[in-house]
Amino acid sequence: MPGPRSRGCAICKIRKIKVCDQQWPTCSPCRRKGATCPGPTPLVRHNATDREPNSADGKIRLNTPQPAPSTLADHVAAQLVRHLKTAPDRGIVIQTRYLKDIPKRLSQHPSLRDTISLFYTVWANHRRQKPAVDFVNLPEYGKAIRSLRLALSSDQAFTTETLASATILHRAEEVFNPSRHKVLHQQGIASLVTAVGKPRPNDKFQAQLMAEIYVIMVPHAVATGWTNNLNEPDWRASIEKSLSYCIRNEEARPQFKSTMHKCEDMVNRLPTLVQMIRTSGPGVTYERKAELKEEFQQTIMDMQERIAALVRKLIQVGEITEEKDPKSIAGSSYSFSSVTLAQILLSMQSLHLGFSRMLYDWSVAEQFPDTAAQYRNLKQLCVHIWKHIRFLRSLEPFVAAATPRGLYFTLELADAEQKSHLLDLFAEINCFLRRLSSDREEMERQILTQVRLVTGRKP
Repeated sequence: MPGPRSRGCAICKIRKIKVCDQQWPTCSPCRRKGATCPGPTPLVRHNATDREPNSADGKIRLNTPQPAPSTLADHVAAQLVRHLKTAPDRGIVIQTRYLKDIPKRLSQHPSLRDTISLFYTVWANHRRQKPAVDFVNLPEYGKAIRSLRLALSSDQAFTTETLASATILHRAEEVFNPSRHKVLHQQGIASLVTAVGKPRPNDKFQAQLMAEIYVIMVPHAVATGWTNNLNEPDWRASIEKSLSYCIRNEEARPQFKSTMHKCEDMVNRLPTLVQMIRTSGPGVTYERKAELKEEFQQTIMDMQERIAALVRKLIQVGEITEEKDPKSIAGSSYSFSSVTLAQILLSMQSLHLGFSRMLYDWSVAEQFPDTAAQYRNLKQLCVHIWKHIRFLRSLEPFVAAATPRGLYFTLELADAEQKSHLLDLFAEINCFLRRLSSDREEMERQILTQVRLVTGRKP
């Protein structure tokens, strides 16, 4: 019976070196010996032809014969390309537009190659319906971490490709790693964003990558107070242009961008708003507190009006369809032209609901007279968010699980029947990564703890 194929270069195979680190173009054993590294031995011999279904008639056709990959980078690139072609468009969280630009970059960037190899492995396992595995048990994860560390200590440290490696590693952990002790990489990404510098004109790969990073870093900025470089004019213009492509109708893009502007400004103001609430303590007069509250409330209402106007516009141009839905706790459900649009809109609405909850809690603490009206408004905001539920249920669980968790904010505002529906949804979403308890009471407690941490009610 033939043994396993060598994963090392031909020279390592001849010398019977058991560990070849595959750091192409020259592996470490060859570098130490001063030998010319020939690269890896062929890893996989593909059939001379690939069979793919014809999209028009469903029949099998033969494609043009393709040469077998000759290097590890070629092999990983071929895997990714094949996977992107065959994967259904169910809204993979990492933007496929920049994934398509990655294969040609792999041969010169081992860190990017090994991170993509990890991402491909866990994505493929999910599509084969294999259970999620803690990343510490995956050899591909250890290799990706080591490669990223080597890149950060080399002359490739502050390149777009190294930033892409850190971003994809973060997304792979966030989306596919069931461990509750996973390593998240926002702090490293924040440092790299500053070091790599502003987007270069006409660099579509960098612009699309920065749009992905923006989605990752907004929660990090809210949680840590990180000074968000991505809101500087050059960054903002590039990111908004990239994100706006999730809307097919060009007429709606300007309004989409302006609403994003408002939400970004609110994120940037969050530390100031929190400080304003904290400093309006016993030494501040009731009249001054009322002035501060009115300022905060006006900002939030402006944000609410902009989001509502955007939804109306997107329905008008066909980017969103609202249909009556007797199974929905909102009475109707949304359909979207793209998953990215759904995620961004849900992020906006969730952000607004979070701010509105902060205002309500402050108003209750200070005994402002309009708390009942504020509570009614909170309940109505929940209804808008619940209209996303049917769409979320249509997605693969890992995509739904990584979608902004604005629905968590609505749980403590729901009545008994609504709460039961929400817990059913959270149980469905939880079935892949199982980050929440399967016990419904404990699940509810875990979710409410997260909400109270975010809104400042729990230290």
